[in-house]
Amino acid sequence: MFFAAQGPSLDIGVPDVCKTPAVPIPHIDIGLGLMAIPNVPNIFWSCMMAHNKKTKIPLTFGDTAGIGLGVRVPSVMGQSKKITASNTFLIKGSPATRVTSFTKQNRGNVNGILGTPPQLTSVNLCA
Repeated sequence: MFFAAQGPSLDIGVPDVCKTPAVPIPHIDIGLGLMAIPNVPNIFWSCMMAHNKKTKIPLTFGDTAGIGLGVRVPSVMGQSKKITASNTFLIKGSPATRVTSFTKQNRGNVNGILGTPPQLTSVNLCA
């Protein structure tokens, strides 16, 4: 799997069910890897700062129409954080994240996955 980095990647969570005036509607919750903090400023994959399990995306979007907040957790546009990572490859003392790492998005209202690779040169084959 490709390493996660400070590049054009997407954390995608489906379905993010939010309350709307008529009936609850499922939305696609998307987090942009470019907005992630704190990244690792001294390790680079393809000229992009590396991400580890401590890296979070503070704001997701796609569920802004759910004005009644989420069904599971009362939140809209919450943070995205990685749940799984490489347990044997550490970056700054924390496991390295990669494409297909599972995510918890919108403060737990929806589970997702890091679905698109930010770079295509550095591969993590560790467990």
